[in-house]
Amino acid sequence: MERDEERIERNRMTIKEENLDALVCTLPMNVLLLSGYWPVIGTSAAIFTRDGKITLLVPEDEQSLAELGFADEVFTFSTGGLDEMKELYVSISTPLSQIAGRSKIAGRVGYESGPASVPVSYASMNVYGAAMPELLETAFPNSVLVPAGAVLTRLRSTLTQQEIVRVTTACDIAAAAFTTEASKIRPGQAEAEIASAFRRHLSGLATKRDGPDRADGFIYCMSGENSYEAFAAFQRTGRRRVLNGDLVLVHCNSYLNGFWTDITRTFCIGEYWYTRYSDRREHDIGRNFCILLGILASFFFLFQP
Repeated sequence: MERDEERIERNRMTIKEENLDALVCTLPMNVLLLSGYWPVIGTSAAIFTRDGKITLLVPEDEQSLAELGFADEVFTFSTGGLDEMKELYVSISTPLSQIAGRSKIAGRVGYESGPASVPVSYASMNVYGAAMPELLETAFPNSVLVPAGAVLTRLRSTLTQQEIVRVTTACDIAAAAFTTEASKIRPGQAEAEIASAFRRHLSGLATKRDGPDRADGFIYCMSGENSYEAFAAFQRTGRRRVLNGDLVLVHCNSYLNGFWTDITRTFCIGEYWYTRYSDRREHDIGRNFCILLGILASFFFLFQP
């Protein structure tokens, strides 16, 4: 990955402004923020010092992927295998202490604090959670731990130009899936069939790009009366089959190397539902409602944050 100097400088300046000597993160989204690497199973750690040095500590299996980020150094640790079982805390504690000693980090060390909504990086992922302060106290015995959850949230809230390009690329892959599959939705299809057809493009289209991309995502389809439930905090594909004239909502959360999309589109299948009205006045209401939906969709697309 190309070194993101804008991100590195933002992180460095923020650490200085917050009077920190280092930031240490383990949540995949924050490791990505500090090092350009999106961990797989959530056991990695990233250390970003006041002078801008970036160090990654990752499990051995992830070394080749971690080296694609922009960390200055990548160290590994073993989590054991079939012939030897190791506790994760023991596996990472010693090498983390060694890195801290080599870097001569003392003073104020910021760490992840507070609740967090974390995009998943694998089917199952580790979260250090409450164990993190104890781990850092052992690794940085001469330092004062400082909660930095708000600092990290602020850093993540504004993307760099390189990060915007990555999000745009992720959106382009999702857009290609929508463009390819939307016209194929037919009455009689199950919501699960439609969702599956859209999803297969998320990883398939990424293989046509150069580089070892990690790409996939989640697709949900909700049709007819089921689509009414889409206002909830989550979407859910049901067992319903699409009927002629249905409104079919397709929701996509896809990712490319740790950068995610959040896309929803609604399609009218077969005969537009408002043409079923026999009364002219009801027909006009239905037509105008569809026009309003289109205007609202355009507004949110143009003025999204």
